[in-house]
Amino acid sequence: MKAQEDARKKLEQERGRDADRFLSDNAITDDFRQGIFSQSDAARDVQLAGLDASVASTLQDIRQRNAARGLSQSSFGSGMLGQATTLEQQSRQGLFDEARRRADNRIMDQQRFLDNAASSIRSGASPVSAQSRFRADITSANNAFENALSKATSGDQRNAAFQNFENDRRLAASKFKESVNQFGNQGMLASVYTGQPTQDEEKTGQVSGGFTGSLS
Repeated sequence: MKAQEDARKKLEQERGRDADRFLSDNAITDDFRQGIFSQSDAARDVQLAGLDASVASTLQDIRQRNAARGLSQSSFGSGMLGQATTLEQQSRQGLFDEARRRADNRIMDQQRFLDNAASSIRSGASPVSAQSRFRADITSANNAFENALSKATSGDQRNAAFQNFENDRRLAASKFKESVNQFGNQGMLASVYTGQPTQDEEKTGQVSGGFTGSLS
């Protein structure tokens, strides 16, 4: 029994040394961490450029609509610009947070793969099989990370609150345009029944209504 216990302890020690060697050989380096953060930050910078372009278009549209409605100096007109600017800042901070979280998760995955492989070695798996599994996990994680970077740069960079703001703004603009068109149509009908010229007719010198010529 003593011999069996000694053999068991010796085997545990050998497996422990193999696991420690594996952890040492595959330890996460500063270069690896920096590489992950660099990739994530590069995607973030692309996202920020896309956000800047979208926001610039939004702000320009708001200013133009405000000016057309005579609201550019009003509290309502300034309020829309201020709200858009606030949502831009929130979206920007969200992109920074997302980039940090994306990199942190990839690095934590790497550490988890290492710990799992070392644990399997201590449990009796051979270092060769543990290494093979570790490499497979890395490949899968790298593919998922690259996919996340691709999706991040191809999506709408404005946060949900900003997108809801845009939807509400477009709906309001559409309703405003519809009301303007209805007002114009009502003016046209009124001119027909009263014999008064519309603005377009005044410009062309034509008057809708009764016949002004002579029968001969």
